[in-house]
Amino acid sequence: MSERRIGLLSLQWMNNYGTIIQAYALQKAIWKLGFQSEYISYRPNQEKNKVNPVKQFFHGFPDSIFQIMPYVNNRIRFNKLNKVKEDSTLRNERFESFRQKNIRISNKIYTDSEQLLKEPPEYDIYITGSDQIWSPNLSYSCEAYMLNFVKDDHKKNAYASSLGTVNIPSNYKERLIHNLKNFSNLSCREISGAEYLKKVLEREVVEVLDPTMLLDIGDLLDVSEERIIPENKFILCYFLGNKKWHRSYAKGLSESTGFPCYYVAYDALEVGRENALWDVGPAEFISLIHRASYVCTDSFHGSVLAILFHKELYGFCKRGDLERTSDNSRLHDLYFKFGIEERLIKKACNRKQLEEIDYSVVDKILQKNRINSKLYLKKILKAI
Repeated sequence: MSERRIGLLSLQWMNNYGTIIQAYALQKAIWKLGFQSEYISYRPNQEKNKVNPVKQFFHGFPDSIFQIMPYVNNRIRFNKLNKVKEDSTLRNERFESFRQKNIRISNKIYTDSEQLLKEPPEYDIYITGSDQIWSPNLSYSCEAYMLNFVKDDHKKNAYASSLGTVNIPSNYKERLIHNLKNFSNLSCREISGAEYLKKVLEREVVEVLDPTMLLDIGDLLDVSEERIIPENKFILCYFLGNKKWHRSYAKGLSESTGFPCYYVAYDALEVGRENALWDVGPAEFISLIHRASYVCTDSFHGSVLAILFHKELYGFCKRGDLERTSDNSRLHDLYFKFGIEERLIKKACNRKQLEEIDYSVVDKILQKNRINSKLYLKKILKAI
């Protein structure tokens, strides 16, 4: 193993399936290339960093006007989710267990970006990514994830970092330019994000695979647990959005195949639903997708895992393409990259069982992109 000290910065503190699995995947991919790494324990204190919604609205006006309804909907959603609080608590415990078992994190904890600036952690190489760490629409997004606390630009690298959207406010654009223009190596997970940054930064930005797709299936199954597995064939549903027709589509698929739907429950629409699983941790999530016959999801990483495990994938967008906060570009890019655009269902009336995915074609695309992405990661790690 190389003796270089590599510090990673991502969202490994979040209890989100895709977020924590991709954090594990990047560290595992780095280890397989002969390097040790650890995540900088930047875990923002959500209570400390909370902003008064009224002040936030006026401070961000006029852009904030588009966030009023999402804020109201979130409050309603959280109230409904109190009904499954006990199971949700168990789910969070399983996230923490997965984190402790499978992800190496530094001992020193930073609870806000100011601490990082005052006492920056010291590494030979810094890598920020992956996931939506540069999204302008998410509350945790800040310059810390753009490595503003690292003084030496030559040590700054990004692997598969994502903007999550093509709708970039002008004030956020300036933040991106100021912080990212002098990175040693800069890459994005989506072609749309890479092209946007190329244009505004006037420099090379490489499109690479999400770190989850760098791993072999065995690497994922090694950290999975078969605790919640239906006995017969089933359709696994994982919806982050609140569109009812997505659930209706899955129900129609269930009726046409004869396979029951099981839900990795996240949204309030699953409260009281039959076969809703509220206590699923990351290990069980991987296993459920691996064992499912069909996967219906509006999740980026739900789609990624379904592709890796060769599942019959039915994808959806949790927001409308024209919504200001739409992050659909990352799904469009993913499905287009692997030649399965028809699996991204866009109309509620189109409820039919699709032809099987030709995974021999998908695997060829994956293999080519995997080789290029690993070479890029090796470049960051100074392995070549």
